[in-house]
Amino acid sequence: AMRSLGMHYIRNDKIDDAINCFEKALALNSLYEKIWFLLGCAAMQLGDWSKAQNAFMRVVSLDEDHSEGWNNL
Repeated sequence: AMRSLGMHYIRNDKIDDAINCFEKALALNSLYEKIWFLLGCAAMQLGDWSKAQNAFMRVVSLDEDHSEGWNNL
């Protein structure tokens, strides 16, 4: 549910709320590559470069061939 709610917040430009939802979802299951990527993008929008870097590192550790993850990293 947190993944879906986070994506809803992203679509409605509520970035802080989206980040909170994504972090809750990832606390339950940290293998959601797409959610890590969305978390990284949301963090970049807020200028939280440390959180963005961590998220994109998780993306590429889950999928070495994730070109967008590498590009954003």
